[in-house]
Amino acid sequence: MKKNDDTAAISLYESIGFEDRLYDFVEDEDIKMAVYIETERMMIRSFTADDADDLYEILGDDQTMTNCEPAYDFEKTEQFLSSFCIGRNGAVAAVHKDSGKVIGYILFHETDECVYEIGWIFNRRFWRQGYAYESCKAVIDYAFTEIKAHKVFAETIDAVKSVGLMQKLGMLLEGIQRSHTKDTHGQWLDLYLCGLVNPKA
Repeated sequence: MKKNDDTAAISLYESIGFEDRLYDFVEDEDIKMAVYIETERMMIRSFTADDADDLYEILGDDQTMTNCEPAYDFEKTEQFLSSFCIGRNGAVAAVHKDSGKVIGYILFHETDECVYEIGWIFNRRFWRQGYAYESCKAVIDYAFTEIKAHKVFAETIDAVKSVGLMQKLGMLLEGIQRSHTKDTHGQWLDLYLCGLVNPKA
């Protein structure tokens, strides 16, 4: 894969503070794997090329992307879907069962041996209905029970909603990097790190 093919993937990855490690994972084709998880209302699966329109509704919305980076255009969304979500298995799709629509992007990948990062961006029309919690809890349970992860962690600049959800998922606040990253308005903000160790580890 050419370096310039990964521009969109690098950009979104930078927004959550891990630009230095983007190329450290999923280099070996043999470690890629399909993900399929079901909950009462959601299905979490690997992304496909057909998800471009639904993903654009998420990544192309200014309000949704406030704590990430400037909203994507459709071309950048397609590039990111192809190179990162599918090509590198860097994320999974959260599908609303009743509608069959992808309503959430869930970052999920191994950063170190048995240590996985999780992150989420959900379609704004589905906020405040528990879908992010339901989906991310399922992914964390999958990480601990199916692939025997030792730890799952997440990062955010959103000290209220995102940290609140991380804590609801059982994560503990492990650190705050002061004035560490810029938001979409160019302001320096703190970066919050939360993590959860496998209780059976």
